[in-house]
Amino acid sequence: MKLKIISLVAILALTGFVFQGHPKISRQQAEKIALKEIKGGKILSGEFEKEDGKEIWSFDIKVGKGIKEVWVDPQTGKVIKVENESPAHESREK
Repeated sequence: MKLKIISLVAILALTGFVFQGHPKISRQQAEKIALKEIKGGKILSGEFEKEDGKEIWSFDIKVGKGIKEVWVDPQTGKVIKVENESPAHESREK
C-alpha cells in the first residue's frame, strides 16, 4: 500500500500536478510577452496569482490614456486574456 502511494505521488509530481504554483515562465519573461502584446505600453503592476481557478501572471499595462490587463499562462507563456481596465474593475479587484 505504501509503495502504491509513493508511486502515485511520484507520477503526479512528474506531471506537474503536485507542484503547481511554480511557474516555468519567469516574471521577466512574462513581462516581455505582455509588452509584446501591448506595444508601446508600460507595466504599472504585475503579480503571480490565481484568477478564475487558473494560475496566471497578471499585468496592468498603461497604454495611451487607458490601462490594459494582460494574463500570461505561467506554464506555456501564451497570452490568455487581454482586457481594458476600468476604474470600477480596479476597485472590485482591491
